[in-house]
Amino acid sequence: MDDIIIKNDELKQIINEQITQSRRDSLVKKINEWEEQSIIKIREVANNTRKQLSNAFGEHMNEIKKSSANLTQELRKACNDRNFVDTDLKKWIEMLDKLKKDSIVLLTIEVTQDNAPNSFISKIIINGIDVTSKDVFNQTAGSIRIEDYGQVIAHDQMNDHGTARSKNEYSSAQHRFRFKIEHLHTDKWIFFGIVSRDAPMQPLSYSTPTTYGWGGNNSVYLNGVDQTHSGGYKSDLEINDIIELMIDCDRRTIRWTNQRTKNTHALDVDTNKCRFPWQLSVGLYYLGDRVHILS
Repeated sequence: MDDIIIKNDELKQIINEQITQSRRDSLVKKINEWEEQSIIKIREVANNTRKQLSNAFGEHMNEIKKSSANLTQELRKACNDRNFVDTDLKKWIEMLDKLKKDSIVLLTIEVTQDNAPNSFISKIIINGIDVTSKDVFNQTAGSIRIEDYGQVIAHDQMNDHGTARSKNEYSSAQHRFRFKIEHLHTDKWIFFGIVSRDAPMQPLSYSTPTTYGWGGNNSVYLNGVDQTHSGGYKSDLEINDIIELMIDCDRRTIRWTNQRTKNTHALDVDTNKCRFPWQLSVGLYYLGDRVHILS
């Protein structure tokens, strides 16, 4: 009986001192790690949003100042030369009106919070910004080379898959990109989409896990799985087409638009499968095909 009592006392001591303390420390550690990771993510989103806002203001004002300077120079020359007619006066008035409207566009930009009912913390969103984001290609796999300081990718070997990714990464806000198809094989296969930064680089861009986007042969890819004709998508690509790709990280969607045909398609991105940050992903297959990312 004495042995049983001793063992029982030892067990109680283990439970009270060792197991309880160890378990508590383990759980507290997980909470601390969650806190640190959450702070890092919040700061990353805040920094990206501040950068987007600053870039939008800077680019918009630079365009206005450039247009204003050109108009001032044109007016000064016309006055000095005394060489203008009524149509010139009408044109300059229209230009002044446009510059005035453009100058107050920045007043319409708002920073709001998306208070989703199931969200632990509200997302911060910039509304009113509609500018083309700037990016370049800087990674490739397979039969693709990068030209013109990252603005162009070209297929330079035998027909085979190759992929290129963007330099920048995207985790918040909205970003609009425009691609010009400078050369296109008669079979018309090109892929435009996104991929998680953490996904491994491989030549078959469309089948890479985490990939979302649109390819040739009416193919739509969700997490690297082909869903042909999804959403009524038809590729319908031609040489010199300009494809617009809109990435909305806040709403977790991407949108593809052919500016020639005006056809547009959108995809919801499952961030459990395609985690932030995202990168642009463009795939080529045929020798000689070229794509130019426009500013």
